[in-house]
Amino acid sequence: MSNQLESQIASYQRWREDIRGGIEAYQLWLDQHGHVDIQRSLRIYDLLESLRNDRMVLAFLAEYSRGKTELINAMFFSDFKQRLLPSDVGRTTMCPTEIFWDAAEEPYIRLLPIETRKREDSIASLKQHPIEWVKIKLNLQSHEEMAKAMASLAETKTVRVEEASALGLLDQKDFVTTTVVTRGSKVDIPAWRHALINYPHPLLKSGLVILDTPGLNALGTEPELTLKMIPNAHAILFLLATDTGVTKSDLEIWQRYVQTYQTRRIAVLNKVDLLWDDLKSVAEIDVSINRQIEETCRLLELPRDHVIALSAQKALLSRIRADQTMFERSGIRELEELLANEIVPAKQDILRTAVVKEMGSMVEQSLQSVMAQLTATQAELQELSKLSGKNRELAKTMLSRLEKDRAVYLQHMESFKNSYGVVLKQGHALMSNLDEEHIDEIFAKSARDIEGSWTTAGLWRSMNSLFDSFTRQADKRL
Repeated sequence: MSNQLESQIASYQRWREDIRGGIEAYQLWLDQHGHVDIQRSLRIYDLLESLRNDRMVLAFLAEYSRGKTELINAMFFSDFKQRLLPSDVGRTTMCPTEIFWDAAEEPYIRLLPIETRKREDSIASLKQHPIEWVKIKLNLQSHEEMAKAMASLAETKTVRVEEASALGLLDQKDFVTTTVVTRGSKVDIPAWRHALINYPHPLLKSGLVILDTPGLNALGTEPELTLKMIPNAHAILFLLATDTGVTKSDLEIWQRYVQTYQTRRIAVLNKVDLLWDDLKSVAEIDVSINRQIEETCRLLELPRDHVIALSAQKALLSRIRADQTMFERSGIRELEELLANEIVPAKQDILRTAVVKEMGSMVEQSLQSVMAQLTATQAELQELSKLSGKNRELAKTMLSRLEKDRAVYLQHMESFKNSYGVVLKQGHALMSNLDEEHIDEIFAKSARDIEGSWTTAGLWRSMNSLFDSFTRQADKRL
């Protein structure tokens, strides 16, 4: 039995991840090309975090004994092969419950004690302080332990009337819904103010969050539910009983907490199997069901396709037993198709609008910058193309002149080599003539001649002989 809602939400998750990947690629491009700045980086970071933490919230509202918890079990937890959330005759879930998946933590139930109502702390602020909550670890391998842990959602405690009044739970005019008169001056009240369930279901892993709310009094005593949680839901499923239709308390909840919201609103007439009568034909049963649907549409002012009759109990049973015939008769397929075809695309439109609003201007600026650079480059290329012919002739002239200069240079180099050889040869000859020992020999001979001269004329002749020897030596081989 395929689940179109699960398929659509999985597709939505892939689309959201593709959007994240595109934004991250754009951010990398900005970094690589030097277009990033602090303000732009912060905006991109906030958007990526928003996509990473994106959730699709389905809120289930109903008075007591409308089968709300049973429908949640049928839609999302039939793979557990038994009721995951407590659903029995009378009271079931006694406190508002959020069901989601956080991969950073192990499966758990966290329960907020009802006594925290005496303080002014909101549920949102208390979520930031795990120490305020009672934590129960979920053993997914044990059906018994899971059932025991989930049963804690239905726990109550007996307190005096004064205590219930101090907690804001006691309405002297109505002891039916949240509190129950027991004996004497004592009443039963919910043990918990709020519950968080971290459960690894495929739909929850895709970002779906289920908000399960108790009856009328719980809505009235927790303003945070009616002012923030329910209005922020992407769809509200309002459960009624098919056999009773819209009761006075149902209509009060609808008018006070649902009707004015702009989100998707779907009325579910549950327990349609109570009208299955072996003494009536299928056509007669369908007439009774359609009559109840039409009356519900009129009272709640909803279009016909937003009021669906089904049996949550038979839907859960059919999925546990893999009974296709019972599944089709239960009517749950119509609800899942409505959610898949309307709620998921609506959530996708909301996210798409947010991304376009945030990223559109940045991408447009980047596009304009790139186009300006491209235009400038094309203009430069065009100018170079115009000069290409002239540059070619100029290059030929310069090359010819370069060849001539090279030839002259080679000639000068050859002449230089020849002159260098001659100069080097003469330099060696000069250095040989000026050899220190040879010079000393000339000086020694001249000194003997001068010393042997006794007359002025002889001295003069010896000196001239010395100078002549130096002159001849200098002129030698030059």
